[in-house]
Amino acid sequence: MADTDLIDRIQQSYPRLWHACHVEHRTRGRPHRSGLTDRESGILAHIGLDAVEPGPLARHLGIAKSTLSAHLTRLAGLGLLENTVARGDKRRRLIRLTEAGRASLRADAVLDTGRVAALLAEVPARDRARAVRGLVILAAAAQRLTVRRGQA
Repeated sequence: MADTDLIDRIQQSYPRLWHACHVEHRTRGRPHRSGLTDRESGILAHIGLDAVEPGPLARHLGIAKSTLSAHLTRLAGLGLLENTVARGDKRRRLIRLTEAGRASLRADAVLDTGRVAALLAEVPARDRARAVRGLVILAAAAQRLTVRRGQA
């Protein structure tokens, strides 16, 4: 399939996914259901399912390491994330979501968890993991592109 055909498919598919699963926007500044601020919820979303280092995360978010550190301390105090030491390098800290952090992330996600579950139920079971892997690959490429463009 030609790249132009792939581009067309993404441009046609993404809005359908978004509209089927998107939750209405909250008013900026109002607390999330979890009680977190926009920034704190954003930090959790950027940690995602994989452990991250605080320095690169602060650069990506465009905030000072000290500002991020204060947020991480609060989020850890709420039991939403944990700090660990990297294997093989005790100088490196890694930030990882706890189960409570994952639940909070699902509760405040822009895509409604129930709608996403219903969407997955529409995909044959044999294709679900493959479909999600495709989204993960596209999301990783999007992250690399934003870093290269200096938008991270």
